[in-house]
Amino acid sequence: GLLAVAAVRQRRLALAVAAVGAAAVCHVTTAVWFAVLVGTAIVVIDRRWRLAALPAAVVAMAALAWAVAGPLRAPSATMDAVWLQAFEGKDSAFPHQWPIWVWAANLGYAGLLAWVARQRARRGLATDADRGLLYGVGALVALFLVSVPASAAHIAVAVQFQVSRVFWVVEFVTVAYLMALLGDTLGERRLRVIAAGVLALSSLRGVYTLTVEHPERALFQVTLPDTPWR
Repeated sequence: GLLAVAAVRQRRLALAVAAVGAAAVCHVTTAVWFAVLVGTAIVVIDRRWRLAALPAAVVAMAALAWAVAGPLRAPSATMDAVWLQAFEGKDSAFPHQWPIWVWAANLGYAGLLAWVARQRARRGLATDADRGLLYGVGALVALFLVSVPASAAHIAVAVQFQVSRVFWVVEFVTVAYLMALLGDTLGERRLRVIAAGVLALSSLRGVYTLTVEHPERALFQVTLPDTPWR
């Protein structure tokens, strides 16, 4: 997914699509979020892809309608108490229950990205690829907001997709462009120091999550524990 974003910035659009396809082999829903980001950016950047987007969207909506009426009929149902028990430790799956600071933090990334984009545009550094990725982030945030009522109603497919994970992608794009702005302002040598600091803080957060916040979750595991989540 990250390679796909880099490919979009280099206008290697076919490579970006291929990278998202490869990501789907590893983790389908994460690939879906990158597909929304990259797909929106490509449509903004290249008119040829834009002409293909409308029929593709019609086909996708038709396929979704067929799936909800058929194979996904059960996931389209409302989750009962037993089903919800499996999600007890997944508070991120129910955004309507988030405290206000969580909403502010997540939506704040999109606001920060918009500010960074405006600053780079004023300096004449923004490209059409940057604009496309900005629209892609907007599409992800819009998708999340649309999903909130469905997850609040415990519609199974909306909860299972855990749409709040779009903010993983939004956070990455925001940090990348913030680093670009700092590089334009401070120079490459100082940027490297800041980048090393960001990497160190991110690594410490990962270690904290594994060892303190969720010590019961192994980084690697051969078998699945016998829990409701399974």
